[in-house]
Amino acid sequence: MDQNLSQSLLLAKHLRARKPLDPRWVNKLDELFIHAAYQYTSDRPFLIGPDGLPYFGFHLARDRSVPLIEFQEAIDAAIHWGSGGVIYPGAGIEEWVYSPGDLVSLAACGSSAFQWSDDWGKEPIFTDYEGGAMINVGCPTPEFLPPLAARSLEMAMHNVFAAEPKLEGRVPSIALTRPVSRTNPKQASELVLNVYATDFETVEKFQSFQMLVSRFLPAHLYRRLMGFGSDSFSDDSFTPLDKLIRDAGLEPVPDAGERPIG
Repeated sequence: MDQNLSQSLLLAKHLRARKPLDPRWVNKLDELFIHAAYQYTSDRPFLIGPDGLPYFGFHLARDRSVPLIEFQEAIDAAIHWGSGGVIYPGAGIEEWVYSPGDLVSLAACGSSAFQWSDDWGKEPIFTDYEGGAMINVGCPTPEFLPPLAARSLEMAMHNVFAAEPKLEGRVPSIALTRPVSRTNPKQASELVLNVYATDFETVEKFQSFQMLVSRFLPAHLYRRLMGFGSDSFSDDSFTPLDKLIRDAGLEPVPDAGERPIG
């Protein structure tokens, strides 16, 4: 048995004894997921989940009696469409779901549970932005916001913008901000989107948008999302996500409403 097939068996065993709240268990899951073997299912590689979003089906292969797909090819297809991934281990073992942001985190950082070091891992300090504090605003660097994450985020924003009357025609954009703090010179930067609560007809729609963003951004970046636009930021404070994508040489996002075949 080759190494990838043996990794598939280990992955199935790992999922049977799941400990999703244990970071070490999740890190091992990611390692096995990346190196396991998967069946090639050309007829229906994607499915639509209960949340209405597309997911790529990673069907574990246990022997070479079935055609296989390279993991890189599978995750590239998933990320291209801004989809999540579902591991189907078989043998009565419960599936495991990766969000679109999880797959981007895996591709960009090698971990779905990437952790910032030092002060970057702390929650945003919202009070630093209150009381008229001076705030530096700039464009996120590729090191802070990987282009794959920018593309995944634009997938989410692009579709929402096309459906909301007040957002139609607006360019999905982002800014990197940092308050000028006299008490905390190591204050970590935060991300801000050019979206406002008043852009939505109801509070529920805005909350649904926030939830969608949390699914499409890697978790460590969503924790750095200080919030959404306010009157404190002018339009030229933001950088279009499409520019970050094009500068990195990535494919543009598909048209709003376009879905993968599957």
